[in-house]
Amino acid sequence: MANKLLRVFPILLEARSDHNYEGSEYVKYLANKIHCLRKKLGITQKGGKIKESSDFSYYEILLFNADRALHQFFLLKPVNRKHAIRRLKRAIMIADALCSFVSSNAPENLKETFVFETQTYASFLHGYLCYEKSQLESAKLFFCETRIGLQVVRLKLDAPDYMKRFLGDLQSNLDNDLRYIVQKLDEADAENTLDYISLKGTPVSSPVLEFARKHCPDMIASQSQQDHELASVRTIQWRNNTVSVHNFDILMALFRVQDAERGLADGDELHDERTLSAWANAETIAKRVLDSTSIEDDEKAFQEVSICYTYIAFHHVLQRMQRDMKLLKTTDDGHYSSQYRTLQGVYDALIKNTEQAKTLPGISRDVSMSIQLDAQIAIFKCKRCQVIADSYQQVNKAVSLGMCVRALEHLEQVQDLLRELDEEPQAIAFNVVAEYKKDKETLEERVLQLQSLATVEAFSRRNTQLSVTESMNTAYTFQATEDNQSPINVTNSSVRPIPMKPVFFDLAVAYLGNQKAFHGPESSKKEQQASKQPAEAPKSKGFFRSFLGRLVSQ
Repeated sequence: MANKLLRVFPILLEARSDHNYEGSEYVKYLANKIHCLRKKLGITQKGGKIKESSDFSYYEILLFNADRALHQFFLLKPVNRKHAIRRLKRAIMIADALCSFVSSNAPENLKETFVFETQTYASFLHGYLCYEKSQLESAKLFFCETRIGLQVVRLKLDAPDYMKRFLGDLQSNLDNDLRYIVQKLDEADAENTLDYISLKGTPVSSPVLEFARKHCPDMIASQSQQDHELASVRTIQWRNNTVSVHNFDILMALFRVQDAERGLADGDELHDERTLSAWANAETIAKRVLDSTSIEDDEKAFQEVSICYTYIAFHHVLQRMQRDMKLLKTTDDGHYSSQYRTLQGVYDALIKNTEQAKTLPGISRDVSMSIQLDAQIAIFKCKRCQVIADSYQQVNKAVSLGMCVRALEHLEQVQDLLRELDEEPQAIAFNVVAEYKKDKETLEERVLQLQSLATVEAFSRRNTQLSVTESMNTAYTFQATEDNQSPINVTNSSVRPIPMKPVFFDLAVAYLGNQKAFHGPESSKKEQQASKQPAEAPKSKGFFRSFLGRLVSQ
């Protein structure tokens, strides 16, 4: 793997992403990998003390051993906590041995890099052990150092996205634990960003911080200045109102949203899910605070909390809409019924989420915002009709044309709504004006094309059970209806076309088929052939049949 700076984390992430092993399968995979590396170095263990090597590639064995013990801790933690802690202590012991091995055996040109990466990994393990023992002060110290190191790895790592996903999961869990620790220890320090907290909590003499200052000075400079980020969390701007967040629970929920948005692997599906989960948690907390606040006791506080709840709930809905919009962009191009059903379901979800946003207390009373959301709903319905038209275009041009006409009706509704709007429309999920212009041009051309195709299809799909007159009436009626003209009745015209099948045809065939007189020549031939054959002796009737026959004749 081509990494200009990092050496340890690419190997670790490659092992974690190899074959997508999880749980006990990943532990077995690491055991086999360690055995193969030992065979390669000729230090396989046959009993007794574990053999070591002075070869520098021995650091891979130590790294995989530590990671194997860490995952054994995760597996045993729900079952046997005491035994799980022992595995975590073993992982820390191996990680410390890895740090000392690297610092003494690494090449001089790579020594700084190896020390930085191994120290970051060892700090992560030490922080987990302190966190499990409820030693929050020590856990905060190790987690702050680990977070600085992971951010450097994020900037310098040259790896595919599927490998960066594991790094994103690691920092996401670390951010949640660090935010919990800071909130438990000091409420004043908790009202800061995690970047500022991690920079402030890392010792100055830490090799991780020294490496970050040397290779990522811009990152350190941006983390030391948090005024703009704090203002974006502590102050909410909703429509024409600016509100300062004073409630501690709501403020912590907004900080967790910011932590999730600033996490690793931006644009990844898991990153979006973590951000959506943070907004949902913030909405739940804001709703609980709003329900516990009485307007009679403090009207100003109630108004502030109400605006905060509307802001958070709207952004929660907006986050779901943006997730669905990304799903539309990632859908493969193709003409499959399953794909059309998926797109139709996505647009149904977008319409449902937008209608849910209209019911929020701060939006239902806002006429301008309601109009913009109605326009957005009409755009979504228009696009949904276009998806249905695409699915029917190869099957029935008339149905596809009808859905396109309905989509144009939704666009006319958008135009009427925009005329009623007395302000510049906001880009909620997209720019409504730009989407309106683009869809209108596309739909008008498509309707003209489908009108001609539907007319040709109507002529080619004549019903064989009808006469020529009736099928021509059907085609002319369809064409005249599309052209907004009076239909032409060919039956009442002076020139009547010849029917395909006469009315008396079935009766004539039935009548002629039942007449035996017309088969005279054929019957005479059969009689001549029968006369040439010898006559058979008449069968004798039984006694009872002959006796009954005589009785009847008498």
